[in-house]
Amino acid sequence: MSLGLPEFGAAGVSGGGGPVWGFIRSLGLAALVYSLASCALSWNAGRLAREALDRARGEATLARSTADEARKRLSKNADWSIALASVESSPQHILADLNPLLPAGVSIASLRVEYTSETTARVDLGVISVSPEAYDRFLRALAHSRTFTDIKPGSENRPGPLRATVSAVHRPAGKAS
Repeated sequence: MSLGLPEFGAAGVSGGGGPVWGFIRSLGLAALVYSLASCALSWNAGRLAREALDRARGEATLARSTADEARKRLSKNADWSIALASVESSPQHILADLNPLLPAGVSIASLRVEYTSETTARVDLGVISVSPEAYDRFLRALAHSRTFTDIKPGSENRPGPLRATVSAVHRPAGKAS
């Protein structure tokens, strides 16, 4: 007995819609398969990228530890440390780092460099300045420099044209202070 309701699942009842609906269903199924395949490929690419990143991080960590070990071995040998400091803080490098800090009217009259086993260079400068104000500008610039630390002004004669001594530690650019 039917009561006028459709009989779902009954034999002989067609899905209806004809060839247009069949084509639309096929298109939907193709889009679903394409989406699933695309999702799977993206997930796999992400997994491969994470693995490559982890390998690169491991290699970087290994290279950093190898370099740190080599640096520690070299730092145990004072002769190597002094030789390294003499290369990194050669008088030419020191003067190149000083020149941008010199205001108008200030010049370096003498330069004495003592290399230390901490791979730094103790620098003693003889400074000539046309005025105390220009010398003070030089000291401020030196104090704000990233390559000179432990600055100690020495003897100076004021007023008028000024002759002074300054000592500092030269640390090449990029080196930890």
